[in-house]
Amino acid sequence: MKKRLDMRKVIAFFYSISVKDKAEWVLKSLIQQKVFSDVEIKKLREEASKGVEYVAKKIKDSYTKHWIYRQLYLVAYDDRVITKSEQKILRKVSELLKIDPDRVKKIENWVKKYYKTLDEGERIIN
Repeated sequence: MKKRLDMRKVIAFFYSISVKDKAEWVLKSLIQQKVFSDVEIKKLREEASKGVEYVAKKIKDSYTKHWIYRQLYLVAYDDRVITKSEQKILRKVSELLKIDPDRVKKIENWVKKYYKTLDEGERIIN
């Protein structure tokens, strides 16, 4: 059974860590699909304005926490390098979300395998 992602918490978290472009893109998509009302969107922005620590504490389900970390790691690893700055941010995010270090490693390894598969596919078609 597929777990349900708490998009409200994802968007609030992205807003709170200043990934506003990504949050706005997701919000626009959800608005077009009429997933959130204007009132709900206003509440999301207000929640995010309280800061990343506040928002992170509000995220209770592990699936949403893991999904957020995976998405951030996917973006950071897109160039196949994790800089010291990115490493610091990712560590802070995993700590804020209280993700077990073993789970963090599993997510990171999965992302690396994913990109390795994509790179292999690019070599095949080139």
